[in-house]
Amino acid sequence: MAFPGDLLDQANQLIWKERKHPKQVSLRRGISSAYYALFHLLIHDAAANWNQRELRAGLERGFDHQTMKVASNRASDAKASPFHGEDPDVVRRLRAVARTFSDLQRERHSADYDNGRVWLRAQAVDLVKRVGDAFDDWRAIKNEKLAQAYLLPHARTRHIIRKHQLQLQDITLVLIRQRRQWIRHANPRHGRTI
Repeated sequence: MAFPGDLLDQANQLIWKERKHPKQVSLRRGISSAYYALFHLLIHDAAANWNQRELRAGLERGFDHQTMKVASNRASDAKASPFHGEDPDVVRRLRAVARTFSDLQRERHSADYDNGRVWLRAQAVDLVKRVGDAFDDWRAIKNEKLAQAYLLPHARTRHIIRKHQLQLQDITLVLIRQRRQWIRHANPRHGRTI
């Protein structure tokens, strides 16, 4: 089980580990931990809505980083997702969470794989702060229907997603990927076992 708050705390500890001359590895791991803090916060809250507690861990494993980024890009784009008639504060907060998720995923990838990039502590501090702000925004809206539709694109929320002009093709891709991952993890004949 992931602990989103602990991951965010770890991110802060890492970026401040060396007081005067931060090591690149500390800044990079801090950025990565911040991204995973937000990722696990969102998937934990999505799985928490699942009625069968014993299956929640399996549901969490079914979330795909790329699919979540696509959904986040769409939710943060006012043209793709205008959210007419919704509470403007909820929309603003959801867009901020979605934008932070997309941005942090890109920056995490750079921190983990682009060895030519030199990170400054100020950049890492800004990214970790944005995740902290996204935690606050998410906590304020996580029970709203709009936030639930962003999190759980499955049959029960299709009418909400349609209402908010999100494309059902994205939902289908998520469901297919989740089903394929579940089959691979649950059935030894399809490769790996749990």
